Amino acid sequence: LASFPVEPQIFADAGPSSRVVLVGAPTTFSGIVWGIKKEPIENARMVWGFGDGGITEGKTVIHTFYYPGDYTIVLDASSGYYTASDRVYITAITPNFNIRTGGDSTRSFIAIENKTSNELDLSGWQVSANGKTFILPKNTILGARKTLVLPSEITKLVSPEGITPELFFPNGFPVKPDTINPTSFPVEKIQKYSTPADAQVLHT
Repeated sequence: LASFPVEPQIFADAGPSSRVVLVGAPTTFSGIVWGIKKEPIENARMVWGFGDGGITEGKTVIHTFYYPGDYTIVLDASSGYYTASDRVYITAITPNFNIRTGGDSTRSFIAIENKTSNELDLSGWQVSANGKTFILPKNTILGARKTLVLPSEITKLVSPEGITPELFFPNGFPVKPDTINPTSFPVEKIQKYSTPADAQVLHT
């Protein structure tokens, strides 16, 4: 009997084909499944394999990579008799930030410097100083080797000299700080932030 190619009946989309994420930071992934007429299939089953042994099910999921490396995420979708899949290629890198403060008790700022060579999405990250917390809004993008300046007029965080701000992942876990000798920054206070090997205390 002659065989004929079978046209796909559903299609899966796991988002951008490649992403750079931070080790220790919860990352959100969202999938979409379409039918042959490009109509969304709301009740499709979506199973995510994260390439590090982790697996979970859902349209929108959150996963944390605990070690630097390259990972291939596979989204398997199914609806009735039909199946489809899509992939996302992940590069997980270790966070590397400098955080500086300046000004006085009237006007001040917090500056977050991205020391990596990758653009980073800081949406939902938290900055705390002097007992108050500011949550970075959605689509807060910090370019490679660029600095984000947060003025107290917007954040309502008072961070004059002597106040050490803290940086937190969206899930509330702190980014591990290692203090840098501030002698080269006589007017400002600076800390270096990175995620240590014990980042596995964070949970997916």
